[in-house]
Amino acid sequence: MTGLLTRQLVVGGVRTRSLETRGTGPTIVLLHGFSDSADTWRPLLAELGRRGRQAVAVDMPGFGEGGPLERAPLLPQLDDFTAALVDHVGGPVVLAGNSMGGLTVLRAAEKGLPAVEAYAALSPAGLGFHRSFDRMDDALARLRPLLKVAYRAPVPAPVVRAYACAFYRLRLARGAVDPTLARRYGSHFGGMADFRRFGALGRRLSDEIKAGPPDLRRLVEPVLLIWGAEDHICDVRPAAAAAADLHTVRLEILTGCGHSAQIQRPDRVADLLLALSGEPATPPSPASRPGA
Repeated sequence: MTGLLTRQLVVGGVRTRSLETRGTGPTIVLLHGFSDSADTWRPLLAELGRRGRQAVAVDMPGFGEGGPLERAPLLPQLDDFTAALVDHVGGPVVLAGNSMGGLTVLRAAEKGLPAVEAYAALSPAGLGFHRSFDRMDDALARLRPLLKVAYRAPVPAPVVRAYACAFYRLRLARGAVDPTLARRYGSHFGGMADFRRFGALGRRLSDEIKAGPPDLRRLVEPVLLIWGAEDHICDVRPAAAAAADLHTVRLEILTGCGHSAQIQRPDRVADLLLALSGEPATPPSPASRPGA
């Protein structure tokens, strides 16, 4: 993608990779979801880059090319990394995240980070999951003894990556997706050991969320919630009920969109994030659009 800068960084003592656009306005800092990476933001970064806006997406600890998570509670580690990242970028910042990254944004908005002037959570985890997702989680828990054996099977890495690509298309992107983007997701899986690691991380994160779910009534900063109307992972109904009663929460529901709005509707997500910073969300001129 033209104009995208890739860098290796150390943030808060954690190594990470960043994808960045150069431009004007507050820096839009982007946090990805569970098992994903900064690559999920490439369509949105392309859109922001065409509009001349400054943004940075990073690999969160434990994912992509990010450094490892410790065995201690996971969510506080993500909180600390996010605070260090905002300090590293320097204000003013618009902080946005999807799924697990959206949960991290909500936790930041509960405390308030001095350099952040606006918060946006795209289908954040923790407010409520669809029953189908909970049933799948329960089924995996029952199958854990079998999975421990399966994880040790000598499955060739290309097969593992192909399965990860299929999962990305069917579960996360929910529909048409750039094949290159799916391959980038799969490229972060080196073998069955990564499925085992993600399984363990997922169980620990789930337990932590259940023990202390986000409560939108605790927000000290206003938050924009962006939700796909066809999200089959995170249930929008609890968020919609809260948005009706809380002046700190605004909800935008995007039609024809699933769990990852940054992939399916990058133009609309760009509009919403730019509006948060008080800047006009004027689309690029026709001459600046790809293929023009």
